[in-house]
Amino acid sequence: MKYFSSFGVVTTGALLLAGLVYGCGPDSSDPESGDTGGTTGTGGADQSGGNGGATTGGGGSGSECPAVDGPLLTDFSEMTVGDSWTAGDDARTFGESGVTGVSGGTFHYQGQDASALTSTVTADGALELTATIAANDYAGFGLWFPNLTAACSDASQYTGISFDLTGEVGNVEIQVQLQHKANYPIEGDKGACPFTSDDTKWDECTNNSLTLEGQSGTIELPFTDFTGGMPEDTLNPAELVGLQWQFNCGDAECTPDLILDNITFY
Repeated sequence: MKYFSSFGVVTTGALLLAGLVYGCGPDSSDPESGDTGGTTGTGGADQSGGNGGATTGGGGSGSECPAVDGPLLTDFSEMTVGDSWTAGDDARTFGESGVTGVSGGTFHYQGQDASALTSTVTADGALELTATIAANDYAGFGLWFPNLTAACSDASQYTGISFDLTGEVGNVEIQVQLQHKANYPIEGDKGACPFTSDDTKWDECTNNSLTLEGQSGTIELPFTDFTGGMPEDTLNPAELVGLQWQFNCGDAECTPDLILDNITFY
């Protein structure tokens, strides 16, 4: 097993799992998504349960994304201590409603229903993520944060994304993904990636991502380290629509128990 703590990592097994193929994780717009991801996995796409569903082909909105008005995404202080939810439950929201800036909601996604993560707000005001993920399956948690007026947010004034992550990892691979408008399937006025069919959209449109390699405590990830998106390999932080953490399980069942907090741009 592997344990994250603010003091480092104690290792008795490998974190990275090579050669595995995982489903692409959903994103979600307002409602929680009941869908599961695609069948290919580097970078992972996302899925939305809102904004009217995707439109095959076509072109997304060409509007510019307004700049975010501060670095903080959420420290979960808006949420109620003890609140717990999972895939299929109502999304929890963060940020100040009705203003230009970063605000949005949460989402869960998974391959098999039984692999879904549970999110619980701790007494310290952080978010605990727990799951029993089936072998060779995946589950994820994320935040959607399109700007209220343009379905995307410009964070290009910052260098990257930062968050606190501690807890028990076990034999799970943790992949961090940033949703970028050009690589998000066209869905109403959200997303600008054209696709040929609903069955393949999460393979044709995938997130830029990176895999954590034992980091713990406060983790800072530069935008330039997020690669592998389609159709654009290079992340554009001027048109972000969400952020997600995907937990990929290898040949044995995984039981991560992680604490996530203080999600900011830096």
